[in-house]
Amino acid sequence: MAYYSSLAYNPDEYKAVWVFPYQKTQEEVEQAFNSFKKLEVQNIIIESYYNGLTIYPSEVAKKYNLPE
Repeated sequence: MAYYSSLAYNPDEYKAVWVFPYQKTQEEVEQAFNSFKKLEVQNIIIESYYNGLTIYPSEVAKKYNLPE
């Protein structure tokens, strides 16, 4: 982690985090987003497909006879 923290930041780079949404309350979501803001993350990619399944009720999955 120290190595990555010591690298020069190029403002033209795509800086993102991939997030599994385990937060349950508005406060937890705000805490997570504030952490990303402190790290100067500009893009957040939300995990929506995990272990071969969607993590939300999916009409698309249902349409293709996959578990909802």
